[in-house]
Amino acid sequence: MTPPRSITTRSALLLMLLAIVFLISASILVVVDYGARRTIRDLSQRYSEQSADRIQSEMGHFFGRSKSFSMSPGRGGRPACSTMTAAPTCNA
Repeated sequence: MTPPRSITTRSALLLMLLAIVFLISASILVVVDYGARRTIRDLSQRYSEQSADRIQSEMGHFFGRSKSFSMSPGRGGRPACSTMTAAPTCNA
């Protein structure tokens, strides 16, 4: 039976270098993945808010144009009230 071979200094240093490179690479990948996920989440949130604001603005403009029809005097000479805004307004 042959005696077990001992690891040379050169082989030990190479293994340690490879281990360090692997650990650093894995750490970089984890940090980049975390940053990318956070960025995607933030951008998605901003896009959703921007889309909601845009839709609300477009609907406000649409109903703002048709508000002139609802502001005409109602039945019986009473002023017509617009409920399309956050606070209902009446044409006095």
